[in-house]
Formats: sequence, C-alpha cells, structure tokens
Amino acid sequence: METMAYGLSLGPVQAAMVNFVARGGTEFNTIVQAVLVEKKHALVSHEKTRRMILKKLFNGNCVINVFHCDLPLDEQLLRTMKI
Repeated sequence: METMAYGLSLGPVQAAMVNFVARGGTEFNTIVQAVLVEKKHALVSHEKTRRMILKKLFNGNCVINVFHCDLPLDEQLLRTMKI
C-alpha cells in the first residue's frame, strides 16, 4: 500500500501514519520504506528528526530515502499529479 502525506498541521511521519490507517492499514511492521521530499536549501529541514522517529518506530527496519527538489514544491506536486 502506497501512502503519501502532504499537510501543514501534522509532521510528515504523523500524516503518513494517519493516511496509512485511514486507507485500511493495520500492521505497521509492513512499512518497510519511507520517502521524504524537501525543497533544496529550505530554511527548515525535517530529515534528521524524521530519521530518528522512523528508526525508533521501526527498530531500524525501515529504509528512509530523502530527496531534495529544485522546483518549488507546489510545482513539483502538480507535475507528479499531472494536474
């Protein structure tokens, strides 16, 4: 099951976990990979804290990939969603 999180009121990990449960996910140990996309040169980065949270939640059994985009994030999402 693929889960995508995008929201300003929750952190990326929390939003993805809520999305996972809302879409019927029940076994958190089935989560084996996480992807975080951030703006390159952003003033705030979530990378270090998200790595720490995921490492604690999944005992190091979740691969974490971080990508830094050059495009404005809204433009990147629109291209991905083909809107």
